[in-house]
Amino acid sequence: MELQDFDLLQEKALEVLREQQDTDAGLLLYNSGNSGGCRPKAIFSDEEGHWLIKFRHTYDPQDMGKQEFDYNEKARRCGIIVPDFKLINDKYFTTRRFDITTDGKRIHTATAGGLLSISLSNPVLDYINLLALTGYLTQNYKDVEQMYRRMVFNYIAENKDDHCKNFSFIVTKDKDNKWHWHLAPAYDLTHCTEGYNGEHATSVNYSAHPSIEDMIAVGMKNKMQEQKCREIYYEVEDIIKQ
Repeated sequence: MELQDFDLLQEKALEVLREQQDTDAGLLLYNSGNSGGCRPKAIFSDEEGHWLIKFRHTYDPQDMGKQEFDYNEKARRCGIIVPDFKLINDKYFTTRRFDITTDGKRIHTATAGGLLSISLSNPVLDYINLLALTGYLTQNYKDVEQMYRRMVFNYIAENKDDHCKNFSFIVTKDKDNKWHWHLAPAYDLTHCTEGYNGEHATSVNYSAHPSIEDMIAVGMKNKMQEQKCREIYYEVEDIIKQ
């Protein structure tokens, strides 16, 4: 797709969202595939691979794409594993699809919500359960530690859109043709202060307003060492405050 195509999709997205041209809704639905979310999106591929590009909603600021780009840069500096991302035309945040290989093959992916049969409309997930699910599926301490790091980041950096469908797991085959679950890269990381009635979608140690001790308790209940939990917390906090 050319840059002017993205500009056209952004224009049409705003028109549809303003209910000015309902006939253009089909164009957006076709291009967004099943990417979901409340902001308009489109999927495309180029010589670098398969991508998902996001467009502004009517209530978003003009520099929404740049804000999301900067937010993901900070997340990566905090040690959060995110897919490759870029800013197209200085305004469109674009992220690589982690569920499609470079040659176009789909990778089996499941959300925490799907695996735990949790409804998006009734947020009951706690990070204790999310870390436990990660450990059970992946049998990998590093993935558990990564999920803990995401919990800390989401709370300190105010990403209250941490609902059950924003955490995913992928299945890949090793050299011996055995299948294994892995924690998928983090996605839909945005500065979201509204959340669900002003609260995070996922609680910490069953608290909506957790302390550092609550976060450490989540890690320790999932076989993490207290010192490691504190190290991750202060590391993430220091980077976000910079």
